[in-house]
Amino acid sequence: MLYKTCLFVLFLFCLALTAEVIFNPDDNTLWSEDGKSFPLSEAVSAGAWQKTDMEFFCADEQGVFGMGGSGTMKNTRYFPVSKEYPWLELELQSITQYSGYKAWTMFFRGGQGIGQVTHPQEGVYVHNIYATGDTKESGMEYLANYIYNLKLNMSRLRVLKKPDYYLTVESEAFEQRKSFAPGDSLDITVFMKEPAEDVMLRFIDNYGVKQMRINKQDKLQLKPIDEADCIWQCKVQIEQLGSQSKYRAGQIMLKTIILAGGIDKPVWSAIQFPYQVNP
Repeated sequence: MLYKTCLFVLFLFCLALTAEVIFNPDDNTLWSEDGKSFPLSEAVSAGAWQKTDMEFFCADEQGVFGMGGSGTMKNTRYFPVSKEYPWLELELQSITQYSGYKAWTMFFRGGQGIGQVTHPQEGVYVHNIYATGDTKESGMEYLANYIYNLKLNMSRLRVLKKPDYYLTVESEAFEQRKSFAPGDSLDITVFMKEPAEDVMLRFIDNYGVKQMRINKQDKLQLKPIDEADCIWQCKVQIEQLGSQSKYRAGQIMLKTIILAGGIDKPVWSAIQFPYQVNP
């Protein structure tokens, strides 16, 4: 075990010498892409992004870098994963759109991904890599990055213990059936770095980025549960959700709108379990 640990540490040290991905810059961060340069490799590797048709755009003076282009762009790269650092975070500052089918998704092998189709939106995206328990608990795993006729302009792409802003969705149905349905309850909690004045949430179908109604409502209102107003929560029992009889895992997104709270963009996440009427 000690031998394998030493090899892994040496491996990360070598990566730090060859790539602009920063590893363990602080206790909260497993790795972070700074976008200053993009080393490329013919094969899928840990030291560089794969050399494909995907275009990479180095960071500007504001630290915004880009990935994508016109056409079908697919890229993979190996990154460290650890159950101690469950959160993938990316912040989309803007999106350049080209003609044709438009979509993007990112996912680690073995787990569900996060992304949008047709009408992608800006914002902070947070994704629990271990929500379904299928990704390996430690070691190296590849991150798949698929972009269709878009250029994603981002200021952050990293894996963290805890993001500054994120939300969790819990349900007994997830544990018992690995899915959910009418009659099940969802416990939704939003965590924020700074206190908020108001927090509300919308359900969104990521295919077309269309708003979904829940129990004949357009949104859910959350309430603070701590004295600092940094943690807001709601519990809802589902009577009706959306217009379809089923949604695949990751298709139902949650768009959180925070008033004040030190953030001016929506926080996006996705429910990583399928929904089906009469499962």
